[in-house]
Parts: sequence; structure tokens; C-alpha cells
Amino acid sequence: MAPRERAGREQRSRSRRRAVLDSSSDSESRVRRRAEKEERAQRKSLEAREMEDSAARVEAEVQRRVQERTASKEWRAALQERLDAELESVTSASSAWRWR
Repeated sequence: MAPRERAGREQRSRSRRRAVLDSSSDSESRVRRRAEKEERAQRKSLEAREMEDSAARVEAEVQRRVQERTASKEWRAALQERLDAELESVTSASSAWRWR
């Protein structure tokens, strides 16, 4: 075999090895990127679930406090007084307007 032919063959062989190595590293990077993408999606999902849980706890606490506050007889009596006063002012304004 001529030295020139052998050099060409060795160069092609090296070139093929590099191509195989490059393709395997490309494959590894694709696998790594896919894994990172899945991890980000899982983190986002977990964060969303945690926010929903937090919002549900806050809502439950607000409802509990509102229930506690509005259940008292004093609060209901004060509300009734305000409603009666509002109704009286609307009724008297309405009747005053009719007599004009």
C-alpha cells in the first residue's frame, strides 16, 4: 500500500472517529437539555401546587375570620342599625322628592 493512500485512509478513519464522538456528545447534550427541561417543568408544577395550597389556606383563614366576626350578636345589631338608618334616609329622601 502506498504511503499516500495509507495517510488518506488514516485521515478518513480519524475523521469518522471525530464524527462519532461529536454525534455522541451531541446526543448527550440533547439528553441533558431534555432532562433539564423536565426538571424545570417539575419545579414549575411544584411551585404552582405550593401557591395553590397557600392560596387555599389564606382563603380558609379569611372565611374563618369573617365567620367569627359576623357571628357575634353585636355585629349583627350594628349592621341592622346601619341598614335601618340607610333605609330611613332613602325613604325620607324619596318622599321629600315626591312632594316637590
